[in-house]
Amino acid sequence: SIMRLPMPNGETGVFNTINATLSNRRGKVDYIVGKLIDVSKDVAEKEELLLKSQTDGLTGLLNAITTEDLISKRLQSKKSNVTDALILVDCDSFKDINDTYGHLVGNQALVHVATNLKQYFTTTNILGRIGGDEFCVYLKDIPSAAFVRNTCQKLVNKIRKTDKWVNISVSIGIALSSNNESYEDLFKKADSALYQAKRKGKSSVVVYSE
Repeated sequence: SIMRLPMPNGETGVFNTINATLSNRRGKVDYIVGKLIDVSKDVAEKEELLLKSQTDGLTGLLNAITTEDLISKRLQSKKSNVTDALILVDCDSFKDINDTYGHLVGNQALVHVATNLKQYFTTTNILGRIGGDEFCVYLKDIPSAAFVRNTCQKLVNKIRKTDKWVNISVSIGIALSSNNESYEDLFKKADSALYQAKRKGKSSVVVYSE
């Protein structure tokens, strides 16, 4: 079996345990003899590989597959009286940035957006990059739609900037989930809201409404 133990340097060591019991003539266990094999390095390497397989290399956010998987699991386990929110964030005129200033500047713009997402939303939420210039945020147990809208509007204002003559801005579509629904259905609602936000113009926020 695997055992985790605190080490003198403050870190946690991972050990594989091997043991055997020594019994007397009556079958009662007198001794347990064993040893610990330090497998901390192997476990750390496996965990690092797993983390790399789940994250986007450029932004450090979750990749599309992991994002969908975690959201789907949340939707399946969420109580019906709890309201969550799926937020789609899309860069405005991102193709123009790439075509005009090159992919290096385009990548810097994506990192700028991802950095702000990490600052505005805690690690208890699900943050992912699900496309070239499209990001996803899943908020758990929100107090109200107005709260999500206001938070997203602040995020839009924070992301909007002009850096080296490059205008960076995003549009946001929001869908609320209070019933048992699939990831695909919820995503379609958020995507529809994002489409409406794009039609309104840059730096817009739209909440999906039936």
